[in-house]
Amino acid sequence: MARDVRWGEVKARDYFFINNTNSFNKDVLTDGTDYDYITRTSLNRGIHSVSGFVNENNINSINTYSLGLLQMDFFYREKPWYAGQFIRKIVPKFIANKKVMLYFEVAFNKLKGKLLSVLVRDVDDIFSNSDLYLPLTDNNTPDFEYMEHYIRKLEWERLEQVKREMEERLCAYLNVAKLENYELTAEDKEVLAREIVWGEFKIGKLFKIDTSKKKFNANTIKFNGKYPYVARGENNNGIRGYIDADEKYLNNKNTISFGQDTATIFLQNESYFTGDKIKIMTPKYDFDKHTTHYIITAMRKAFFLFTWGSGYNVDKLNNVKIKLPTIPFGGVLTMYTCTSTCTQLKPCSCSACGDTQTPDYDYMAAYIRVQQKLTIADIAAKIILENAALMQIISYPYVIASPPAGNNNKLTLVQPLIL
Repeated sequence: MARDVRWGEVKARDYFFINNTNSFNKDVLTDGTDYDYITRTSLNRGIHSVSGFVNENNINSINTYSLGLLQMDFFYREKPWYAGQFIRKIVPKFIANKKVMLYFEVAFNKLKGKLLSVLVRDVDDIFSNSDLYLPLTDNNTPDFEYMEHYIRKLEWERLEQVKREMEERLCAYLNVAKLENYELTAEDKEVLAREIVWGEFKIGKLFKIDTSKKKFNANTIKFNGKYPYVARGENNNGIRGYIDADEKYLNNKNTISFGQDTATIFLQNESYFTGDKIKIMTPKYDFDKHTTHYIITAMRKAFFLFTWGSGYNVDKLNNVKIKLPTIPFGGVLTMYTCTSTCTQLKPCSCSACGDTQTPDYDYMAAYIRVQQKLTIADIAAKIILENAALMQIISYPYVIASPPAGNNNKLTLVQPLIL
């Protein structure tokens, strides 16, 4: 709860010792993680590495501080530790919990500028005689209760911020996928459980393949324009940048760009210009982005053994075969002989019956939507684990749970009692 705070100064020497440490080089460290090995670095809270037991004499106890004499950084140590060279140890003359010790860490680090301006040999005296500006009790002693509650308040506020960020991240993924939540429905589970009947289809049966309306040389254009400029690169959906040019040369959106000598394949959601050796694939089926993403994945598998520079013209591309799920014969999975010349007792892709098979576009779209949910669910699980680790670090019994159904993807954060 909020209350008035008295502030004042106390001498560091009245509450802390500053001592030398018994140091050794890292070459004597042993396997294990029971001890931190502290050096003068400012990175990773001064932790150079971890170690198993080396010897008893060099162990520094928990609930102390390390002071690296190179950068003059103070770090609270909650684990037994060994020291490298030029490390001081700050030992409290009182007993307090981690929250209070973290508060003092901030107070100590306000001395950094003063300590950096003096010789190393004078650091001990300067520290001991320094004034620490702290909240005080009526007896003019450090107000440990206030310090603890203040640190807890900061941690709670940080966890609230993390919770909001988690919700925003999840909502962003769901919005992009146009999903309300990532829970699998009964229909979704049926999609995953379905037995697939595969068929082979020529790309030319699925797409009309054309040359780009105009090839723009990347060395002669200026970027920072309005429309995507698609080249043969593998990154950023093939988009090298954005340019302005005559709009009559724009290729239609919701088409596939195909790099002829790189076999890079991307669905383009906006009208776009291209560089050299790009073919445009326009779906002959009713366009759906989920279906198209499924087909693109199948195409990439077909081109997996592609050799750079091989080049694919329209005729070659039209005849490349890809495997796709098919609508079962008669709309259901049945055993049958497809033609009088085919002996396979199930739907097949032989030359005699291949043209009679139909890609199951609805299934492909449903499958991609289910994969989106599974991916977002996996991201949500990772986010929850990350924040569970954060809560463990700050020693809080908070609970962040996966959003329950109908909760609009809001995450639950349970706060312990804070006075």
